[in-house]
Amino acid sequence: MSQSALHLSEATIAQPDNRAIDRRRSQRHAVLSQVTALVCWDDELELRRRLCPLSLQNLSRHGIGAMSEHPLEVGSRISVILPPHRPDEGFDLKGSVVRCVERSDGHEIGIELNLKPQPAA
Repeated sequence: MSQSALHLSEATIAQPDNRAIDRRRSQRHAVLSQVTALVCWDDELELRRRLCPLSLQNLSRHGIGAMSEHPLEVGSRISVILPPHRPDEGFDLKGSVVRCVERSDGHEIGIELNLKPQPAA
């Protein structure tokens, strides 16, 4: 019995996608929520800060995916402020912006969370 050769059709050849290389270290979970973030970046002469509304898309142990109306500079430090929910207290997740891609409905933001313990103030 002979076996037929395997042929790829033009339709099955995938086009390159920048998001195809997945470097995640932990499973992400879909999260749809509106939050506020404090973004900090160094200007030439001073440290700048601004509040920025974010629409959370997904969350993992190591990072956050969100949408923003405005672009955020890669390398900016960011604190995502999660409000209280029921009896639980709210808290902040701190990290840095590692990706900002313009989309038709805003800017897709990737945030790498800072997992190192921070000294208490």
